[in-house]
Amino acid sequence: MKNCIYTIVLSIFCLASCITAKCPGYDLSDFQQISFRKGDTLTYVSNQLDTIRLNVSDFHTKGPYEFSSYPDYECDYDTYYQTAVQNGISIKEHITYNMSIKFCDDNEYEVTFSDHTEKNNYKVEVTDTLLNGTICDKYLIKDLSFNRRIDACIKVDFCGIIEFHDKVTDLTWRQIR
Repeated sequence: MKNCIYTIVLSIFCLASCITAKCPGYDLSDFQQISFRKGDTLTYVSNQLDTIRLNVSDFHTKGPYEFSSYPDYECDYDTYYQTAVQNGISIKEHITYNMSIKFCDDNEYEVTFSDHTEKNNYKVEVTDTLLNGTICDKYLIKDLSFNRRIDACIKVDFCGIIEFHDKVTDLTWRQIR
C-alpha cells in the first residue's frame, strides 16, 4: 500500500513538472547547427575562380515556449536560413530533429544526423573532421536521381555548406571564410 501511495505521489509530481516545463528554444549565439543569420553573406569561389555571393534573406527560429505533454519532440531545434537567388542559385538549410538542405528549386536533401545511408535518390556519408581544434561532423551528400541541379554538397558543423557542385555549369563552388 505504501508503495502504491509513493507511486501515485511521484506520478502527480512528474505530471505537474511536465505541465509547467519550458522548452529552452534555440540559443541564437550557438552557430554550430545554423551558421548564418539574416543579413550575412556567404561567399563562394568556383574551380574556374568565379565568385558568387549569396545573401541570407530569411532566418527563422522557434523561441522558448511551454509544453504540457511529455515527451515534446517539438522542443528540438527548429531553425533555418535561406539565401536570396543569385545566378540561379539559392540555399536553404533547415535544422529540426533532422536536417534538410534545399538548393534552387531542387528537391530537398533530408538527412538524419546519424545517417550513413543511401536514400531513394541520394547518398549521405558522415565522417568526423577537425575544425579549429574541435571534432565536428562532415556530411557528404550526393544526388543519385540525376534530377537535381546541385548534385553534390558538403556540409560541416560550424560552417554550413562548404562546397557544392552545380551540374548545369559543371562548377564546384567552395565557401570562403
